[in-house]
Amino acid sequence: MATKGSKKRAKSAETEQILKMLKVGVAGTDIAERVGCKPSRVYSIKRYYKDEIEVAQVSNNTLDISRYNDDIDTILKSNILRLGNTIANYNIEKASLSQLTTAFGIMYDKLRLHQGKSTSNNAVQILHNINPEQLEIIESAVKSLKKSMLS
Repeated sequence: MATKGSKKRAKSAETEQILKMLKVGVAGTDIAERVGCKPSRVYSIKRYYKDEIEVAQVSNNTLDISRYNDDIDTILKSNILRLGNTIANYNIEKASLSQLTTAFGIMYDKLRLHQGKSTSNNAVQILHNINPEQLEIIESAVKSLKKSMLS
């Protein structure tokens, strides 16, 4: 067996699989469970390839930060859509309309903050852009919703 400073030993498929998971930060016990080996095998590989794993983790963290900025809009928009659909088809047994509306508002504010946009003037801007026909439709929908909730 080679030592740390000499020739590297050939990596088995299992070792490669374990290394790949260690490099992205999966816990040793989880790796052992997934691969089907003893946790001591994972920790032995972790000790032997410590430097290689650390370099990969630093690189992953740098990539994760840039990916975070690229992906956060998509994640927030997806959650807003899911919450919006839940509100549109809400089931009173799961959550109150008030709770869903609050969650929707929070997600929307987070998205605007992440995009570097203001969150304080949205209501004014939305009302400013609504034409009278849209306002009548909204008022009708609110009345209908109130009526259905009271009956």
